Amino acid sequence: MTDAPQSTIKAGAIILAGGESRRMGQDKAMLRLPPPDGPRVIDHVISALAQVVVKQEMIIVGAGREMLGLPTVPDVLAGQGPLVGLYSGLREAVREWNFAVACDLPLLQPALLRGLLTLATNEGGAAQGEQRFAPTENEGGAAQGEQRFAPTEGEAMLPLQPEYDAIVPLLDKAQTACALYHRRIVPTIERLLAEDVRSLRELLATINVRYVGEAELRQWDVELVSFVNLNTAGDYARVVAMMQAATDRG
Repeated sequence: MTDAPQSTIKAGAIILAGGESRRMGQDKAMLRLPPPDGPRVIDHVISALAQVVVKQEMIIVGAGREMLGLPTVPDVLAGQGPLVGLYSGLREAVREWNFAVACDLPLLQPALLRGLLTLATNEGGAAQGEQRFAPTENEGGAAQGEQRFAPTEGEAMLPLQPEYDAIVPLLDKAQTACALYHRRIVPTIERLLAEDVRSLRELLATINVRYVGEAELRQWDVELVSFVNLNTAGDYARVVAMMQAATDRG
C-alpha cells in the first residue's frame, strides 16, 4: 500500500450517524471493536478522520450524538436518508471540500482519505495532475470570442478541465458514503429535496463527479477494507473475526 502525498488543501468531515440501524437491531455506531471493550465503531471513524481532518472541523449528523464531543447537528428532515444527512452537514461546514463518511466503517483507512483528498485542489475543482491556464489576448487567428489558454514556462498545453463537485470511489457501485463533496452542491441538493428526491446516486447524476476506480483505490487501501460497513449482526461478527485474526497474526 502506498501512502498518498499530503494534499495542499484542507477538508472538513461530515459523519453520517442519523440512521436507525434497523437491520442491526441496535445502534451500530456504538458497537465495540476488538479487543473486548475496544473502541466503538464511530470512535474508529473519528480517529481515522482525525489523521486527515482537524477535529473541530468534523460534524456529526444525527440526534443524540453530543456525548462524542464533536459539533453535532440533527438531520433537517429526520429519517430521510443520507442525502438529507449530507445536506445537513454541508450547510454547517466551514470548509469547501468535506468528506462524507458513514458512521459504520470499522476499517476506514486514513491513507485512503488522504488519497481522495489529493484529487482536489485549493480552488475546489480540478483533479490532481490537471492544469488550468489563464486566457491570453485574442490573437493569432482565434475566432471572435474564443479564448486561447497559455501554459506557464515548462508546462504542457492541456485543455481546461471542468470543476469537480465530488470525488467518489467506484467499485461495483458508487461508494457515496465514503467520498468527498464540495459545498457548492448545497443548492442542487435543496432542489432535489424539494422534488422529493432522497438518493445520493440521483445527486451524482446531476453534478460533476470525479470517480476513483478500483486500481487507483488499491494504491491507498490494498484490500479495500475502508468500504466494509455494518448492516447486520453477521457483518459485525465477520469484522470482529477479521480483526481478531489480524491481531493473532501479530
